[in-house]
Amino acid sequence: MGRWVYVPALCLALSAASALAQDESTGQSRTAAAEAYDRASAAYLARNYEQAARWFETAHRLAPAAPALIQAIRSHHRARNELRAATLALQLRDQYPDVHTADRTVLPLLRDAEQSLFRVDVQCDGCSVLLDGALLDGMSFFLEPGTTHAVIAHFEGGDVEAEVSGAADERRELAFESPPEVRPETGTQSGTGRQESSEAGTDPRQGRADPSASRDEGSAGLSPVWVLVGAGVTAALGGVLIWSGLDAVAGVDGYEAEAATGDPMVAQQLLEDGQARELRTNVLIGATAGAAAVTAILLLLTSWGGEDADGPRVSAGGGPGALSVNLSGDL
Repeated sequence: MGRWVYVPALCLALSAASALAQDESTGQSRTAAAEAYDRASAAYLARNYEQAARWFETAHRLAPAAPALIQAIRSHHRARNELRAATLALQLRDQYPDVHTADRTVLPLLRDAEQSLFRVDVQCDGCSVLLDGALLDGMSFFLEPGTTHAVIAHFEGGDVEAEVSGAADERRELAFESPPEVRPETGTQSGTGRQESSEAGTDPRQGRADPSASRDEGSAGLSPVWVLVGAGVTAALGGVLIWSGLDAVAGVDGYEAEAATGDPMVAQQLLEDGQARELRTNVLIGATAGAAAVTAILLLLTSWGGEDADGPRVSAGGGPGALSVNLSGDL
């Protein structure tokens, strides 16, 4: 019985550690998002709309909220970056369909964009979308007419790529399907090999199948160690992400002071450094989310049972926002 007790205990420990890490990470992310929002508001009031747009987008990535996305759209619009403003307007409408206060900002932008730009809508089940190598936040976006771009749908089983181009006032839908799973070929080159495989589970003394051989062949689950490794990697990436977000916000004071009264070349260098920190933070966001997804998959594929087929068996299942672990068999 003792070797089976660790299974629910390990699951509970992982769940508690994950919940605690998520609460701490969420709180620190919201703090960093609030600071980024304050920086964006100050830049907006100073009419530095391009910088304000970047900070509002950073605030939304750290702690998604409709007001930050709305302000990012307005900032891009005032900075005359209509392409980015219109794409974010699509994201706002899809992500926050019940927010009606943005209609005065979003609807005119979308009407103008659909007449002057080329729109692409991506349809896929369980994929992330990259445009020219850059990860997108939404499944719909605008492009400049007459330009050609590479759209990649990333699935767990591989990538599917397509090129897209179009004219103004044109709308294109790209539908992607997950690539077929590549399965290794079974050893069926000769009848001898097949016969040996069937005889491997036979007890010659009794003329019936040896249950120990069947258990060895049927154990296809992963070791629990992989779940622990995945949880550790996710927690480590989350910690680095929080540090990166705070580090990106921390460099703003020096830049603003230098831009106001200092050397313009130093200010430009500080600006480029801040943009690099922001890019690093965005990459870490995607890496942390990917590690968390892989850890969840590993948890479902892990074999929590032992070699005793008559003993307890552990199975895991999940759904949106929930995870269940079932213990069956004799203790």
